[in-house]
Amino acid sequence: MRVRPFSLCAVSLHVFLLFGTLYIYLATFPVSYAAVLKVPEQYATISAAIEAARAGDTIQVSRRSGESQSVYNERIVIDKQLMLVGESRDTIIIDGNSAGTVVSIQADGVQFKGFTVRNGGQQYSGIRANSYSYVVIANNTVRSCRYGVVLLNSVSNTVESNVFFNNSMAAISLSQSVSNNIRDNSVSESAYGIKLSSSNATFVVGNALSYNSYGVYIEHSYNDTVDKNTLLRNKVDGIMPTSSYDIIVRNNTVSESAYGIQLYQSTTVTVVRNTATNNSYGVYLAYSGPSNNIVNNTLSRNDWGITLYSSSTNTISGNTLSYNTYGVDPATDANNNLIYHNNFVDNAQQASWNPYCSNTWDNGYPSGGNYWSDYTGIDANKDGIGDTPYTIDPSNQDRYPLMNIWGAKPDIAIVSVSPSVFILYAGYSLTVTVTAKNLGMTTETFDVTAYYGSSAIGTQTITGLIPGASSTLLFAWSTTGVSPKNYTISASTSAVAGDVNPSNNSLNDGQVHVKIPGDINGDRVVDILDAGEISSHWYTPPAPPGPGGYDPDADINSDGKVDIFDAAVVNGNWLKTEGG
Repeated sequence: MRVRPFSLCAVSLHVFLLFGTLYIYLATFPVSYAAVLKVPEQYATISAAIEAARAGDTIQVSRRSGESQSVYNERIVIDKQLMLVGESRDTIIIDGNSAGTVVSIQADGVQFKGFTVRNGGQQYSGIRANSYSYVVIANNTVRSCRYGVVLLNSVSNTVESNVFFNNSMAAISLSQSVSNNIRDNSVSESAYGIKLSSSNATFVVGNALSYNSYGVYIEHSYNDTVDKNTLLRNKVDGIMPTSSYDIIVRNNTVSESAYGIQLYQSTTVTVVRNTATNNSYGVYLAYSGPSNNIVNNTLSRNDWGITLYSSSTNTISGNTLSYNTYGVDPATDANNNLIYHNNFVDNAQQASWNPYCSNTWDNGYPSGGNYWSDYTGIDANKDGIGDTPYTIDPSNQDRYPLMNIWGAKPDIAIVSVSPSVFILYAGYSLTVTVTAKNLGMTTETFDVTAYYGSSAIGTQTITGLIPGASSTLLFAWSTTGVSPKNYTISASTSAVAGDVNPSNNSLNDGQVHVKIPGDINGDRVVDILDAGEISSHWYTPPAPPGPGGYDPDADINSDGKVDIFDAAVVNGNWLKTEGG
């Protein structure tokens, strides 16, 4: 076989092509070596470090030597992609001296973390980014500015885990911006806590807003989500979409505001799974509709639970309105709203009297209407719907009122099973006490059966057991004809449709030993030892008992004496054994 000769020229050509390709690649994607610049060790001011830095660098800002807290009196402009990291928001302060915007971000991809920014002045911002994207502003404190953070014409930025207070106009303000995230901030003492103006696809999630005039204010915007925020004592509104559409307001807790959640001139807004308590108005719709959905909210202890003012063709369903002065109030020119499957519980007035507004208060049969805690009608056919309408006013009635709380799940349980004795002779009787409890939120009728082993002692019916109530039943068990042995005592309920926890419908609670008549000492055989028990406890009044004293177990026929009749029982069952 001939071997092809080694070609140095061929290798050189391959090496040339390889390095040429690598050169072109590196020229297309230049390698950047990020540096860490330190203030005050290397640069006396933050601005000096920014000027010296290249895109991609990190600037770390620490306290000056000997200072527990360092104040940098400067206004900074971040005009390249940098990461600025303060030692902590408690120790590193950038003070604008009320002379203008404190931190101006003028590049994409900037990260600004761990500072206190203050004193932007009553006309300026603490932190501002105009027309930039992928900016992260996190773990800062921003205070004593006109605006805390301003994003204008900005896309895909994050404002997260900051503390804002005493920013006079707005803590966080977005204008003409898209797809930004406002998360986990603490916001207080501003006219507007979070304000979105012509800003779409924004996520406002997990923020705590208190002592503002408006907590979350949304105007001329769409496709925003306000989720899992806590709003306390915001003077005017907790959450207010105005002139907006396709907004989702969900899972928020709003309390002690004039308006908990207010929709103003808005449509296709979904308000779902929020809790509004101790507000003047829980949910307020003004000039809003059609197609707003107020669904599955808990509205309690407000002056007005849900108010409709000049708002029509909306849907209100699945809400629980309790202990409000007014449950639902169609105030003025509110028509063609669909109101069904709500729970009206102990409101001073369940729904306002207003015959000038005409709304639909049920979803037809068999879907049904609403649950009214003061409804006095009956349900003769047991279909869960009252046989007579619930009248609100001459123009409005719930034709199919619900007998049980909407959305409540049945849960009945056997909570105790107790026999009166645990040992007795065959042929005698005992009492089994069974307690059942309604752990759900619907009134239930069901059967209870008590058992010894797999055999039924008896069945009884519990009728109309209301939520939280218990019922105790007594079952008499005669052991006549029952084979002597140990029996497990138990009880079970009949099935209830929709029971959320069927495992607690049955309960076993101990054993009862049924003895052979004459087996006084319980050793499962009648023999000389039992005859000895008769002798030891012999007692026939007025004679005193025998040496061992009176023993009820030796009184086999339970006539108050241990005598010849009990001895006859032992004799009649002589040498009998359990199972023999």
